Amino acid sequence: MKILFHHRIRSKDGQYVHIEELTRALSRLGHEIIFVGPTAIEQEEFGSDAGLVALLKKRLPSFLYEILEFSYSIPAFLRLWRAIRVHRPDGIYERYSLFFPAGVWVRKLMEIPFLLEINAPLLEERSRYAGLKLTNLAR
Repeated sequence: MKILFHHRIRSKDGQYVHIEELTRALSRLGHEIIFVGPTAIEQEEFGSDAGLVALLKKRLPSFLYEILEFSYSIPAFLRLWRAIRVHRPDGIYERYSLFFPAGVWVRKLMEIPFLLEINAPLLEERSRYAGLKLTNLAR
């Protein structure tokens, strides 16, 4: 199968290791993996933070940062839509993130099989530990 692996990960940490190992295992099984996500992560050293994204998260009020997170779905949608038209994959595998409906939007528009990987109750975690403000939008 040809699989588009869609994500929004920008820091090279445990999330990155998870993606790397999962896609490596899929490749060993004979699947072709095409990554669609922030390309800057490839130039980062392991353990690096998200650069400008991390700075914005620290400096901006939570609600404004959350609006920016959601807004990122627009260019992500366009990038994913183009990748589907170019690569003609058998499906999309997306790593879940709050405020990131781009994969769902494309799936509805293109009627392509879509698998959403959810590793944690992010709404609950961010509400508890990071002071989530736009809970209705996140829900």
